[in-house]
Amino acid sequence: MDLKYKNYLISENSTIKNAINLLNKNKDKCLIVVDKKNTLKGTITDGDIRRALVQGKILNNNIKKVYKKNPEKIYLNKYLENDKSDAFFKKIKEHKVLPIVNKKKKIVNILNWTSFSNNKKYNSKNIKVVIMSGGEGRRLFPYTVVVPKPLVPVNEKAIIDHIIEKFENIGINNFYLTVNYKMNLLKAYFSQQKKIKIKFINEKKPLGTAGSLSFFQKKIKESFFVTNCDSLIIYDYNSIYKYHNDKQLDLTIVAAKKIHYIPYGVCILSDKGLLNSINEKPKYDFLINTGFYIVNPRILKFIKKNKHLNMDDFINILLKKKMRVGVYSINENSWLDFGQWNVFNNSSNALLDN
Repeated sequence: MDLKYKNYLISENSTIKNAINLLNKNKDKCLIVVDKKNTLKGTITDGDIRRALVQGKILNNNIKKVYKKNPEKIYLNKYLENDKSDAFFKKIKEHKVLPIVNKKKKIVNILNWTSFSNNKKYNSKNIKVVIMSGGEGRRLFPYTVVVPKPLVPVNEKAIIDHIIEKFENIGINNFYLTVNYKMNLLKAYFSQQKKIKIKFINEKKPLGTAGSLSFFQKKIKESFFVTNCDSLIIYDYNSIYKYHNDKQLDLTIVAAKKIHYIPYGVCILSDKGLLNSINEKPKYDFLINTGFYIVNPRILKFIKKNKHLNMDDFINILLKKKMRVGVYSINENSWLDFGQWNVFNNSSNALLDN
C-alpha cells in the first residue's frame, strides 16, 4: 500500500493502544483493519475505541473484538465503471474511509474523505490530456498487425476507452491523440463516438514517446496529463495533479513501487573475494516508470519539432537543464500495463476477475 495510506491501515493483531496512536495521525479518524495478506477484515474508529474502553477493555487488549466486521467497501470493477465524484461523494463523506478491494477482498486502494473533499474543489474541465498513440505496438504482435495498440480489446473494451473513461470520470474531457501507425483506423473508431471530443495530432514520421509533444508548444497554457496508450492508472488523478502543482514541478512521473524477491541466499563478498555474510531471500524495492506524467508546458521548448525523442531522453535533458522533476509513487496494484503479452494477459485477468 502507498506510503500516503500508512496511517489508514492496521493489523488485526494490533492492540487498542496501537490503534489510538494511528488514529491520532489520521485526519479521518478511521482505520482499515487487514490481515497479513492485506485482506480487508474491518474498520475501527475513535468511537469504537471509546466504547471499548467504557466497557472495560484495556489498552493492551487486541482490537479483534473491537473493530467492525463486514465494512462498507468498493469492488475494483465497480470503481472502474463508476468512479464519478458525485456518485461516491455522499458515501465517502458518510464513512470517511472506503477501501477499494479486488475479488479476493485484498486492498487495492483507499478513498478517504480528507483528500477527496479537497480534490472536489479542483476545477478540472480545462485540463488537457495527451495520449501517445503513434507507436506500432510491436510487443503485442500479432494483435497489432490488425489493429493499432489503443484499440486492442481488454475486458470487451478497447484499451483507450478504459484510459479515457478514467479521465472523464473526474470531469476531464479535452483529449489529444498523437497518431501515426494505422491512424485512419483510430480516426474511424472515434468518428463513431460522438460523445468523446478527440483532437488528432498527426505524426508524419514516428517521433517516439515524447517527440510529438513539440506540437503543443504555445498551445497549452497549464500543466497537462500525458499517458502512454497501453498503461492504465487506477488512482485518484486529482491527487497527482494537486501534488504536481503544490510542489511547483516541471514534470511529474507517476511511478509504481515494485518489490522483487530473490528466493535464494545471496552471498555478500569482501573486496578480497571472501564471504562476508549471506543475505537470505532478500527483497528489493524499485520505482517503475508507468508512462503516466503531468507536464508543465514551459518545458516543451526543450523538444525540437519533428525530431524523434523518447521520454527517458527528454527526462535526462530536463535534469541537465536543472528542471524540477518529481516522482509520485503509487502501489503496483494501481498500475495495469498492457504493453507486453505476459503482463497484458495478467492485466486482462485483473480487470475480468476483480
